Amino acid sequence: MNEKELLELAAKAADISICEWIYDEQLEHWLGAGVNSEGATVYWNPILDDGEAFRLAVSLNMRIDILDFTGYAIAKARRPDSIECSEYFLTDFNGKKIDPCAATRVAIVRAAAEIGKMMLTNKQPQ
Repeated sequence: MNEKELLELAAKAADISICEWIYDEQLEHWLGAGVNSEGATVYWNPILDDGEAFRLAVSLNMRIDILDFTGYAIAKARRPDSIECSEYFLTDFNGKKIDPCAATRVAIVRAAAEIGKMMLTNKQPQ
């Protein structure tokens, strides 16, 4: 799963409305564009932003563990339907070493994406 797919599923899990997805060449990351309550365009990517990752984790009732001695950041989503996921080693999408904060953000997004994926597969036909 690529970064955009992860973000799309994470946004679905957290019920975040994204109007469009934009690839930022400078950042080399995808950004979800939306409109805030004042009507201004805002961009969303919890892989890049600590605050957005934190709000995503809180909205999905996640438990976060940092296991520095092994190089893991783990995000577990404690939900009524018992979904628990995911862990991510301290490397980025290209295999380069990254810091514990960045790894934790990725773990949070991966866990949220798993919830979003389950929401899609468990969707009841109308």
